[in-house]
Amino acid sequence: MDKNNLKNFARQLRNRLREMAGVKINYYLTGEDIEIKYREKQINELKGEIDSIGLDGVIEKVSYIWFNRFVSLRFMELKGYTKSRIMSPLPERTVPEILEQAKGGLVDEELRLDRDKINDLLDGKIKSRDPEEEVYRMLLTAVCNYYHKIMPFMFEWIDDYTELLIPENLLKAGSVRDEIVKNISADDCEDVEIIGWLYQYYISEKKDEVINAKKRYKPDEIPAATQLFTPKWIVKYMVDNTLGQLWLEARPDSCLKEFMEFYIEPTDKDKIPPRTINSPEDITIFDPACGSGHILVYAFDLLIKIYEEEGYSKSEIASLILEKNLYGIDIDDRAASLASFALMMKARGYYRRFFDRGIVPNIMAFVDSEEYEIFKNAKVFGSLIRVSDEDMKRLEEDKGPLFEAVQERLRKQARFLWQKYDCVVTNPPYMYSKYMENTLQAFLNKEYTQTKSDLFASFMVRNIELIQVNSMLSFVTPYVWMFIKNYEWLRKYLLENTTINNLIQLEYNAFEPACVPVCTFSLRKKYIPINGNYIKLSNFTGSQNQPLKTLEAIKNPNIYYRYAFNQINLMKIPGYPIAYWVSSLIMQIFYKTKLLGDIEIIKKGLSTGNNDRFLKFWHEVNYNFIEFDQKKYKDFLKKWYPQTKGGAFRKWYGNYEYVINWENNGKELKEFPGAIIRNEQYYFSKGISWSETSSSLFSARILPEGFLINSESPTIYNKEDKLTYYYLSLLNSKVVSTLLNLINPTLHFLVGDIARIPIKLSSNNNVENINEIAKINVLISKIDWNSHEMNWDFKSNAIVACKKVKIEEAYNTWKSSAELQFHTLHKNEEELNRIFIGIYGLQDELTPDVELKDITILKEETFINDRGELEFRPDEVMKQFISYCVGCIFGRYSLDKEGLILANQGETVEDYMKIINQIPSFNPDKDNILPVLSDEYFENDIVSLFNKFLKVTFGEDTFHENLAFIEEKLGKTIRAYFERDFYNDHVKRYKKRPIYWLFQSPKKHFQALIYMHRYTPDLCSKVLNDYLREYSAKQEYRKVQIKNEIDSDTLSGKEKTKKEKEIKEIDKILKDLAEYDKKLDYMAKQYNQIDPDDGVRVNYCKFKDVLAPIAGLEKE
Repeated sequence: MDKNNLKNFARQLRNRLREMAGVKINYYLTGEDIEIKYREKQINELKGEIDSIGLDGVIEKVSYIWFNRFVSLRFMELKGYTKSRIMSPLPERTVPEILEQAKGGLVDEELRLDRDKINDLLDGKIKSRDPEEEVYRMLLTAVCNYYHKIMPFMFEWIDDYTELLIPENLLKAGSVRDEIVKNISADDCEDVEIIGWLYQYYISEKKDEVINAKKRYKPDEIPAATQLFTPKWIVKYMVDNTLGQLWLEARPDSCLKEFMEFYIEPTDKDKIPPRTINSPEDITIFDPACGSGHILVYAFDLLIKIYEEEGYSKSEIASLILEKNLYGIDIDDRAASLASFALMMKARGYYRRFFDRGIVPNIMAFVDSEEYEIFKNAKVFGSLIRVSDEDMKRLEEDKGPLFEAVQERLRKQARFLWQKYDCVVTNPPYMYSKYMENTLQAFLNKEYTQTKSDLFASFMVRNIELIQVNSMLSFVTPYVWMFIKNYEWLRKYLLENTTINNLIQLEYNAFEPACVPVCTFSLRKKYIPINGNYIKLSNFTGSQNQPLKTLEAIKNPNIYYRYAFNQINLMKIPGYPIAYWVSSLIMQIFYKTKLLGDIEIIKKGLSTGNNDRFLKFWHEVNYNFIEFDQKKYKDFLKKWYPQTKGGAFRKWYGNYEYVINWENNGKELKEFPGAIIRNEQYYFSKGISWSETSSSLFSARILPEGFLINSESPTIYNKEDKLTYYYLSLLNSKVVSTLLNLINPTLHFLVGDIARIPIKLSSNNNVENINEIAKINVLISKIDWNSHEMNWDFKSNAIVACKKVKIEEAYNTWKSSAELQFHTLHKNEEELNRIFIGIYGLQDELTPDVELKDITILKEETFINDRGELEFRPDEVMKQFISYCVGCIFGRYSLDKEGLILANQGETVEDYMKIINQIPSFNPDKDNILPVLSDEYFENDIVSLFNKFLKVTFGEDTFHENLAFIEEKLGKTIRAYFERDFYNDHVKRYKKRPIYWLFQSPKKHFQALIYMHRYTPDLCSKVLNDYLREYSAKQEYRKVQIKNEIDSDTLSGKEKTKKEKEIKEIDKILKDLAEYDKKLDYMAKQYNQIDPDDGVRVNYCKFKDVLAPIAGLEKE
């Protein structure tokens, strides 16, 4: 099955069917053909449906109806379940077999249709624009109505408005029918699961649209947002370890095990009490969120083996399974229909006369009812609805005002949710509370108080209620419930009331249907003191590896990533994490040691509710408006204050990048409805912070005084200063990394997780030693952090600071120093690991080794090569030097004074002179415009100024040698770098909030850099008049010169051809410049002001038509 092809096909076909349905609806509602008058009843039905569900709703409904019918018919004909081919021709023929038979006078007697009309159309006695098309439509309608008797859930009777909207031109090449035949092959239909996949793909665009909106889902959006097609191997695992386990307990000598590829035999099966099952007819299996029936379909296969083993006849098995064993329900009508269809196909495939039995599966879609309170929102609440004995009794006895068919459907719905099953197997819907519509959220708040944060967690509780004691259930869910504090109640509930038979934890990104880390597991509704089996696939990337490694662990119980573990041990660990791999030694640490949260204060910070409004990178706003030295009780005299906001994996020091609007003690933020101000009493205090969400390992950093804390950067405020560096060292150690992997092995490190870290204190001498090492580590990390110009304590570029005459010597000097610091930090981290491993008594569990990749300095300038060695990137070091040079050219920095010089809106060269208060070694550019062109067309050409800066910093005598070294490391000339790469590097360096802006023509023939903090409203006019038009004039002059050369008799034919090509190139340049002239002229007349408090994104977008585009900036 080529899933990519099927996905593209289903998406394209949906859009095509929708377009065709829209055209036909418009025709019937606005046209005046005589045909329309004969269709009045159906057209009125169409109008009524549009009034009920809207035009788009009708288009979507009709498109899917015909998609579903066509696909179902195609599947059945390829499996040989139809009497003749409905969709496709026989080999070497051109029209569908059913039409070809009709043309030969053969029409199936069981089809209800006007045979005389068919013959008259084909014989030309009845006029028609396309008689064969009309006959085929009649046959298609009759076939669908024939299957209505057998599968009413899939083939509704066609006599309403849907008949009007059958797609046109079905017999033509490239038609909807033709595309279905071409794209769905016999190989694709080997398994009925193709029906489910096609449905998933059909709704995938709608699903993406709903999810990407990142808002609360409307009731009709919930199915699209929550449906995931469960991979087949997981389905097999779940059913093998519920239904299969159930049967093997009753029939220990059964051969069923041979057919269960993913069955995990219990470790202590002798401790499992025997089970009595009189007949396979007694087994009930329920999927309470059945989707397209993938789980029930595999359960059907397993039940076939069970019935055959018990000696049942083939003629009765399929009927018994559908009547007595399998049950399913879903909030999505379409998915429930597909599930029923899939089971019907399995039954027909097993017994060829099954369709004659008149049996339909015990599968249904939820239906709302105003008459019964419990079902008022059944299509939203689904199987979470609890039906009491009193509810069931009332529904059984109540005749009510409803039609009997509707009443019976409600009774059936109630029975499904009231009765107890032997197995419940499902992939429940995943939906976090913030996306729930209001009625669903209120329902969970009332009925599922402890698990209201996510739909899947509530389903776990509900599904346990749906089975009998000692019965089996299985799920595939996000694995956050195993570790995160929000699910602590759920873990305790499961550990006390169920036995985890087995569990498979998939690798973080290995669940193919969605970017969700998941686990799949089976439970018994009764605690039995046995070891469960656990398979940990965390180290095996790729969805394709998950089933392979699972099978490997099933065959080899002693493999290193399979564990046997008694869940009773987890009850002794704070928070009850499902840490099945933990050793007894580490468990002892939790039993006997105080936790960090019991000793120190750990707090989560504020949430602005609108980061774009209240939070900025520090370099975006006026430097003078930032208070970097705020004390806790000092008046708030400025607008912007430093704030931690998580950040990349970095230990010891750093990730100080943001400022927050806290003017007047946060007045505006506190009045903003979406803001949550937490733990304000701790703001501006020093502590230890970390990133709540990480892309790698956990890492902790010193938090100096003067910061507010963000929700993404929780903080420890320790009571004793002497323990600050001790805690910091411990948190950055392998000991805590190991403990956190037990507490919560995800990429989210919540306050509750850090609070559960067990703390062992050492002797005073050891504490002092640890503190001294940690202080060195903080200092090394601080030096590294402040050596980058994006940070507010940056003083000068490291290469310039070396004060050498040759840049190669400066680079080598810096490199030696940086390398020494790196290896010192590495050695210190390993020493701290050794100390803490000794303190915690984990010498037999851990080694002190630290991988070089986990040292968090020099991340931009180095990488770890294939030999595991530190290797430098000289090109990046040169780029940092060039960036500093540009800063000096603009006056942001100076060779004569460390730190920032011009960093406030509207500052000028005059301000620069006052600040440095001496004759400058290098003068900044006067007009704040640096042309970046293919040649030196202006005195202040950026390459010319760079060369001048290089001569000033390293001397005239070594200029050529230094320039050659830089260009060698860049791998290109300095002009090529400025023209093609500098700005992209700058945008990346400043995280898409650049301080230098690039004026750029559409085809990039004209480019000029400006510095946003020196912007003035007349700057666009200056770029236009002093540079763009001047450059255009020079190009025109060059063109005239070349023409004169061509007109002279001094050039050879070859030389003339070359000159003519130059003119064509100049014409392209002039065309580009002329187009840009119009845009820049318009922009210059706007005389735009900018306000740094609005940030780069808002201000940059004011000039988007004349500046180089930054991908995604407008959409943020």
